[in-house]
Amino acid sequence: QNPSLKNQAKAFLILLTVSAITSALLLYNNAIGQLVYLSSIVLAMFYSTPPLRFKGRPVLDLLSHSLFFGILLVLQGYYLVGKGVPEPPLLALVGVYSVFLELRNELEDYYADKLAGYNTTVVLLGLNRGLKLLSMISIAVVSLSGMLLLHKSPFLVVTAVPFLALWFATNPRYEKYVRAIDFYVIFTLLVHLFYVVNFGST
Repeated sequence: QNPSLKNQAKAFLILLTVSAITSALLLYNNAIGQLVYLSSIVLAMFYSTPPLRFKGRPVLDLLSHSLFFGILLVLQGYYLVGKGVPEPPLLALVGVYSVFLELRNELEDYYADKLAGYNTTVVLLGLNRGLKLLSMISIAVVSLSGMLLLHKSPFLVVTAVPFLALWFATNPRYEKYVRAIDFYVIFTLLVHLFYVVNFGST
């Protein structure tokens, strides 16, 4: 490898680390918020860059994605505005939905990843079993969305019915049912945000 490129990469990582620490100190006035922010940055780096590159390691790709692009993002927001720790159903939903997003990306990149030699979870499982796993995760996402809505109002749970019906009606038409899941999660999170803003619920 080119030594100059390696030195540039090291310099970039050092700069990124210093920037992350500085940002954490400026944005968060408590140690937990700073730790959450830095953990998210570190995980994002480990996910994408060698030598760890969790993105190419089965199971770790899903777990790391659920943290840095899910649970930790929500925690960052809550600590930033001083809301404390959000309710467990919200954290569970964003974590599992992040797994759903990662699986979807891996399914769409299956042939390219396999050709490039990337050992993602879907490459390890194979396309058919990867689709089955996505299907199970999508049911978990809808269920957790329902739990979060139930926590706000029992009436809101009935909104899951048309989305579940759409899921069964379009399955196995992949593109349509994954979009249905996206819409339902967005709807759930908007409802949650409405309650947080107007009623102070976390």
